[in-house]
Amino acid sequence: MKCRLIFRIFLCLSLSGLFLSAGYAQKVQPPFDLANPPQGLLSEEWFEVLLNGQKTGYSQLRILRVGDEIQTKNLSVMEMSRGAYGISVEATESYRETIDGRPIGFAYDMTMGAGTVTVSGTYEGGNMRVLTKQGDFEKAEVYPFANDTRMAWGQALELFAQDWEPGQMRTFTGYLPSVNAAKATETT
Repeated sequence: MKCRLIFRIFLCLSLSGLFLSAGYAQKVQPPFDLANPPQGLLSEEWFEVLLNGQKTGYSQLRILRVGDEIQTKNLSVMEMSRGAYGISVEATESYRETIDGRPIGFAYDMTMGAGTVTVSGTYEGGNMRVLTKQGDFEKAEVYPFANDTRMAWGQALELFAQDWEPGQMRTFTGYLPSVNAAKATETT
C-alpha cells in the first residue's frame, strides 16, 4: 500500500509539475496557438524515475490534439526489489478535455504485480461519474465537480494566461483521480 501511495504522489507531481514548472520559472509560450492547437502530437516528455538515486523506471507524458479534444497521457513504469523479492508497477493516467480546457473524462489504470485497478470517469452536468474496477469488483459513483476544477490541459492554459514574476505562486483546483477520484485537489 505504501508503494502505491508513493507512486500516486509521483504521478501527481510529474503531471502537474511539468505544467507548473513551465510557468513558475519564466513565461514560456508553446510553439503553437493555444486557442487552436494543430492536430496531432503537441508535446512529448520523457523522465527517469529514481528511488534513492537509482533508476527504477521511466515516465512518458504526451499531449495530443485529436479532433476537438486535447488528450493528455502519462505512462509510468517502475521496477523495485527488496532482497529476492521484486515488484513491477505500470500506471497510465489519461485526460480528455475540450480545447478551451473544460473536462470531458479520464482513465487511470495501475497494474502492480498481478492485479490491475482501473478508474475511469466522465464529466456530465456538474458531476464526475466514476467507475472503479479491480478483478470482479466494480463500483460506480457520482461526485460533484466544481466548474473551476481543471485537469492537465486546463491548468496549462491558466498558467500560460498569467504574467509571472520570480517567486510568485498560484493555487489551482485540479483533478487528479490517481490521488483522489472523489474530489478536486489543490496544487500550489
